[in-house]
Amino acid sequence: PTPIEFAAAVAGIIPGIVLAAYGLKHTQFDVTSTGTSYTPNPWTGLVVTALFLGRLAARMFSVYEAGVLATSGSSPVTGFQRSPLTLAIFFLMAAYYVAYYAGVLRKGRILGVR
Repeated sequence: PTPIEFAAAVAGIIPGIVLAAYGLKHTQFDVTSTGTSYTPNPWTGLVVTALFLGRLAARMFSVYEAGVLATSGSSPVTGFQRSPLTLAIFFLMAAYYVAYYAGVLRKGRILGVR
């Protein structure tokens, strides 16, 4: 990876972990006689996913407009690899979901969920 790609990945991972911590803080865990469950905060996951899907749609449009898809011998996905912003948002989403569900599993073990 180039230094710009590495910086974009780090720029996505750090806020992704911060958002995961925020999401975990606002997740409600319930322990009842029938078992343990959790209710995630719908807004954090929704915002992260919408941000990624919005960026993906914008990038697809810009790649299409630039004519990358129309050139012969070129893969349609090569245009996505040239955007550090898209890479950062992808790593934000990936870091968020990995950190969030790792936290859910950890909290579940603490509460006795198997």
